[in-house]
Amino acid sequence: MHSFYLRSLYGRNELAEGRLELAGQTLSLADAKQDAYIVGAINDHIVPWTSSYKATGLLGGSVRYVLSSGGHIAGIVNPPSPKSWYETGENNPPDPAQWRAGAQRHGGSWWEDWVAWAGTRAGDLVAPPPMGSRRYPAVSPAPGEYVRG
Repeated sequence: MHSFYLRSLYGRNELAEGRLELAGQTLSLADAKQDAYIVGAINDHIVPWTSSYKATGLLGGSVRYVLSSGGHIAGIVNPPSPKSWYETGENNPPDPAQWRAGAQRHGGSWWEDWVAWAGTRAGDLVAPPPMGSRRYPAVSPAPGEYVRG
């Protein structure tokens, strides 16, 4: 699996090109029609933001791309601080530099933007189903006594 993964996705770029075959089925990212929220980090040395930005043109649904301050880990964790920022754009042109030129910078953590984005797609909050069963009854209400102890 490891060799298949490296050769197919990295060596031959088959998933991005819509040529990856699994169990006789060809997979294409363009077939993924759901909305996507993609975060890149300005100083990411493992996944340069310009590379992650390319997904905006590969996925079949609406894509919101966000560029975060920080590197590979800090850009994703991105806790609110005076140093943290993120950039958003309304359109995803093919060229990442063009996207960035039109992007708007915001102070704080991109998580705040994600909460608003996800909130419009999440639906109404509902009460969780009761826990336990007749055979295995709940010992106490969530989060459980072991958490409090």
